[in-house]
Amino acid sequence: MKAEINLIYQINTGNELVFEKVFKQYFKALQNYAYTILNDLDIAEEMVQNVFLKIWEKREKLPQDALIGSYLYKSVYHESLNWLRHEKVKRSHQQHTLYSMKDETDNAENHIKMKQLEEQLQKALNKLPQQCRTIFQMSRFDELRYREIAAELGISIKTVENQMGKALRLMRLKLVEFLPVMIGLINSIFILK
Repeated sequence: MKAEINLIYQINTGNELVFEKVFKQYFKALQNYAYTILNDLDIAEEMVQNVFLKIWEKREKLPQDALIGSYLYKSVYHESLNWLRHEKVKRSHQQHTLYSMKDETDNAENHIKMKQLEEQLQKALNKLPQQCRTIFQMSRFDELRYREIAAELGISIKTVENQMGKALRLMRLKLVEFLPVMIGLINSIFILK
């Protein structure tokens, strides 16, 4: 026991031979101990090397009353836990970054698809006859009922129904290639909600 305390004192004063002796005596056992925590032999070796490096760099500040074996095991334990915590934070950050990138990519794709759909919708609308387009816009964009459209335009409800039927057929034909895009956008909107 006194010999172990004496080892810390000798390392404390910069005795390289004693430090090398302690390194050789404890390294393998400390590596095995770190392996039980980390489940990776290379990382376990790295943690033990880190501990010895820190001990040598801060040798003047080593506790004078510590037993070298206990001090080394405790240091390896903390070094290993710190590495695990750091890895957990790194993984969490990577997952967050990947999720954010995917989300941004999805949003950009949806924005492009929506823009294309709007352009095609506008082209299809422009190809409708004037009265048909007006009735369609009043129904779909202004959300007016057929009765309200008929009253505002001074036409019969039956004419509104016929013009809406014509508009929907023509729109369907013009936008058929965008049907998968519309379904995808609708699905992504419902998933986001």
